[in-house]
Amino acid sequence: MYNLKWFIGQDCIFLAYQDMVNITSDDTNSTAVLKLTDEGRVLPGKPLSEEDVASFKIENCELISKLGAGGMGAVFLAKQTQLDRLVAVKCLRLDSLGQGTLTSKLAMEAVTMAALNHPNIVGCYDVKFNDKYAFIIMEFVPGETSVKDLVIRCRTLPESIVVKILIEAINGLMYIHGKGYVHHDLKPANILIYNEENIIGKKATEIFASPNTRIKICDFGIASKSTGKSVTDNDGNVIGSPNYMAPEQLTAPLKADFRSDIYALAGTALFMLTGKPPFDISNQVLLMECKLTMDMPSPLQAGAKVSTRLSQIIAKMGRLDPDERYQSYSSLLNDLTEVQERLRAESNIGFTARKASFWKRISLVTFGLILLFLGYYANQYVNNKFFKVKMISFTDSPGYWSGDIAQWNIEQKHEEQGNSMVMSASMLTTPISLKYPIMPGQDIDIDVKLVGAGKTIFSIKDDVSLDMQLTWSSSDGEQINASLVCNDKVDPSLAGISSGKEWHSLSFSVMRTGIMLYVDGDMKYMATIPYTGRSTFSVQTNINGVVQLRHCYVYTNKRNKAVNQ
Repeated sequence: MYNLKWFIGQDCIFLAYQDMVNITSDDTNSTAVLKLTDEGRVLPGKPLSEEDVASFKIENCELISKLGAGGMGAVFLAKQTQLDRLVAVKCLRLDSLGQGTLTSKLAMEAVTMAALNHPNIVGCYDVKFNDKYAFIIMEFVPGETSVKDLVIRCRTLPESIVVKILIEAINGLMYIHGKGYVHHDLKPANILIYNEENIIGKKATEIFASPNTRIKICDFGIASKSTGKSVTDNDGNVIGSPNYMAPEQLTAPLKADFRSDIYALAGTALFMLTGKPPFDISNQVLLMECKLTMDMPSPLQAGAKVSTRLSQIIAKMGRLDPDERYQSYSSLLNDLTEVQERLRAESNIGFTARKASFWKRISLVTFGLILLFLGYYANQYVNNKFFKVKMISFTDSPGYWSGDIAQWNIEQKHEEQGNSMVMSASMLTTPISLKYPIMPGQDIDIDVKLVGAGKTIFSIKDDVSLDMQLTWSSSDGEQINASLVCNDKVDPSLAGISSGKEWHSLSFSVMRTGIMLYVDGDMKYMATIPYTGRSTFSVQTNINGVVQLRHCYVYTNKRNKAVNQ
């Protein structure tokens, strides 16, 4: 995981990163000892090495697994033995921090987090040091899902959920403001969704229907005291996230206060309602010009399906001039609470009206059933001919994959057949695997485009007998070559594959009697290896050009019905 920061100077805009944690996953194909909670859930992370046990010794903390590692240290899942609770421990090498801006920012993050204790804030329990490492002992947030991840998965969020997230975020911001801090880097990726249940793959309404669901604000790396502190580095460059930072953080960073966080929260609300940042401009210079010359567009102007009142509130939050925004969190909270109560009242009124008309509707049921019976076959014909099941592609979000998914870029591509989310890589990558096991009776469909020289390896493996690899390669970027290795038996070539630089459809049909491979709709190979267990689908690249993946779905063989709806 990389902590990306934009630095805006007088003559340039450039991107730097803090290599905080490079998350990797366990090898799911190898035999391992899985540690469980008292409720029987598998704990995340990678097994500890002897070096980890020897190097990272923390008083009153028992390390359980390694959540990730990077150039400056590592993050562990641990158990505080005295309090019997799970925590996340960020271990930072002191010799890697140096004496510059990075040291002070990390130290400030630890001090800031240690001073905060609120249900909507990721808490810091303790900070410890030894001669080599600094240890920040933080609250462990299961799920690792942010508002950004949820919007990528669901496209947009309903108004009621957006209001709930805004209210909880404001409660957290009011708390840190009362402690004398301004966050300065509020954005969708820094708002985590806390839920003790497994929320991967669920709809937003299902996630927030749970009483255990709440949001938590994280990443206080550039937080500052409310007054007298500039959010800049030693060279005077401004630190922040361009899509969401307030204009005054560029023009007068010393005067940026809690109203800057209100502006960033307005941008986050627009992202939740539309799936896009407030100013959807890729050119950073033009983006900054827009932010410095105009108000943030209202949700209705951005095409969101939202009430007029909520659109007005968000528009006021996103004014260019801080004096035209809300001048207190309490007044903003009051307006949002009114919207929330109105939405609840409308929902209750709708329920009461439905209940009052219950017997009237009952009188129509019999007649409706007759019509339904007579029109059953016509309805089936219309549905099959004109409607398709809406599916979510596994290439739409990094949350569907395990492994070093940070090596892949996921973005929306504008194509002749419509917009689609595309995963792309342009370097040697380690394997990434679908988090969902593939069972006998399912098909895996995925589109592939190879631009330039290199190769991509698709693997299907189970824990007993199956090991199948399809290598999709090109030496000149023009002609595609494919070869199969199944349980160490090599199929020399696959004929009939057209040239590169085009999208090709691959389909792996997994059956109890083996696997069939289809390329662009034609069956090319069949491996007759019986098996009954679950298998894992993985992707790995060694590329000098670019490989792109899109439209990755899993179907059942018999009914051709998507399982990832």
